[in-house]
Formats: sequence, structure tokens, C-alpha cells
Amino acid sequence: MPITLPPIAGSSSSRPHASEPRIPNAPSAQGQTFGVSLEEIITLENATLPLVVDQCVKAINQFGLKTEGIYRVSGSASTIAKLKQLFDFEPEQVDFRTPAGFFGDIHAVAGVLKLYLRELPEPLLTKGYYADFMRVARMSPFPLFPLAALKDV
Repeated sequence: MPITLPPIAGSSSSRPHASEPRIPNAPSAQGQTFGVSLEEIITLENATLPLVVDQCVKAINQFGLKTEGIYRVSGSASTIAKLKQLFDFEPEQVDFRTPAGFFGDIHAVAGVLKLYLRELPEPLLTKGYYADFMRVARMSPFPLFPLAALKDV
């Protein structure tokens, strides 16, 4: 049974402005995954890890660990766009247990993961903890970085 995807959003002007309030747990023209805060997506999905991260990491672990340049080499832009549309508008259709689920392009899976992380409204290593990260980094020369000190951050 073929999967029909909604049309890819046109220009960035059709996206809601970052300062506009979002209605929690409601899909928008923006979609349900990309550009949504971690807190919101975890609540929406009732999970501890967003589906996009879970599916991409599992697929890369299963099919891409021996692929040279897995995070360096770009996947097909059209495949990345299709996968993004699936995660945003039809997450129940995403199934990366076989290469057919990601159109056989493991680099596109890595590309989708990178795109998701880039589009997070707040970086994973938040600006609020910048001073703490810098304090820990100054404790010891890299790479003798005191990982135990990160527990205090």
C-alpha cells in the first residue's frame, strides 16, 4: 500500500513565528516533531526519548555503523524531506526496522537526525548551562576532561 505524504511546506514564511504560542498536544502546519521543544515532544509522545531520535539511532546502530562517513556524507535531499514529512505528519508510519522503511538511504537517516537536532528551539547543551560547561572545561586540559565534574552541571 503506497504512502501518500502531505505536500512539503513552501517558504519559511508559512511557518509560525517562534514567539507565537503553540497549543500543546495539537498538530500544527509546522508538524509534530521538527522545531518542537524536547519537553513538548516528550509530553506529546508520552515517551522519554523522541521517536525521531529513537528510530534514527536504532537504524544507524543496526544498518549504518560500518558505513563510512555516516554523519559526514549527506543523504539524498528528497529522501530526507520525505522522512521529515513522515515524522512530522505521519509518525505512526515510520518503521526503520528494515532499510525499506528509510528508502535504503542510511545517510538520509543520519541527515534526519542531524536536522532534528539543528531545528530544536533550544540547543541540547543549553545556553543556561554555558558558564557551568566552561567552568568544567577549564578544570583540566582536554582530553583529560574531568567527566565526573559534569555530574554537577
